[in-house]
Amino acid sequence: MKTQTREITRSRLCQLAHLMNKQSTTSLPVTNKLLDCFEVAIREEECDFLLKTAGEPFTKKEALKYTPKRGEEFEEFFERIAHK
Repeated sequence: MKTQTREITRSRLCQLAHLMNKQSTTSLPVTNKLLDCFEVAIREEECDFLLKTAGEPFTKKEALKYTPKRGEEFEEFFERIAHK
């Protein structure tokens, strides 16, 4: 049985997948297998951050308004997001 936390996370991952499909010239079907891959590759805080941006482009400075992270913690987080 899945926990409530996992369900919430998968729901957010599903939202993110649909958002990514809207931005892409080639969309992927949002399946359980795709969401399984997202679960492995995307941390919950990263998913929340990306959903807050609503798919809009942003600069590093603008990204600060989407997360409470600051200083070195923000730098590491932003670099991780940029590489994914």
